[in-house]
Amino acid sequence: MPKGPYLTPRIRTLIADIYIEDCAIGPTKAREELLKRMKAEGLDTCFGPDYPGVSAVSKELKQLRQVDGSRPSKAKELDRPWHLLTLATYDISPEAIPYVMRVQATRIQIGFPLTIREARWVARLSLFVDSMIQKPLKKRGTIDVLLMSLSVRYARGERILELLGGAGLLPNDETQEWVCLHEDSGTYAYVTGDKKPHEATSAKLAEIAPDLYQDMTAEDDDDRLPEQIYEEFIERLEKETK
Repeated sequence: MPKGPYLTPRIRTLIADIYIEDCAIGPTKAREELLKRMKAEGLDTCFGPDYPGVSAVSKELKQLRQVDGSRPSKAKELDRPWHLLTLATYDISPEAIPYVMRVQATRIQIGFPLTIREARWVARLSLFVDSMIQKPLKKRGTIDVLLMSLSVRYARGERILELLGGAGLLPNDETQEWVCLHEDSGTYAYVTGDKKPHEATSAKLAEIAPDLYQDMTAEDDDDRLPEQIYEEFIERLEKETK
């Protein structure tokens, strides 16, 4: 079990995700949530049930706040609510606007409007989801549900990238690039039902970064339907406002 304050990339990502949900969270509460998420992914078997300590989490939170505070204003604006007038500055394709408006309509009803960042991800993924979605899912009318959940997922990933890698920076080494390809192929498999690309990226990651791949495998067994993801997403949003 690690003895020092070193945090693996996956643990740092989990802490960043917790920070994004509540930027004012303290180290003790953040650690409690972190240990829950690590256990859910099976990471406690690798690092032990009490790792990392409060001091390590506190140090990471301090660094995240420093990076977050120094982000350029353009990046911070992306986390403001989206509305049609924002198109004057943050343009999206006209073809994608109906998708964004539908997802926004649902989000407004539950009290959590889309952010500009999320709206851009809805727009980017709209034609892919609509054209490639599995027929059984399409019959259940889950396009908007999928777009909502995927936009939150990738917008959150973009924010984490800003916090951990620096605004505008993309992974520039083989392992991290294959992590991104693994994420993309997982999304492709979820939407289309074709798991072969995901299996190929899994094999590659297992070859070049076996420890990292072991940390990630717990995330690959998500067989929930889009409706279930949506319901859990709504429950989490409501919990975060209490």
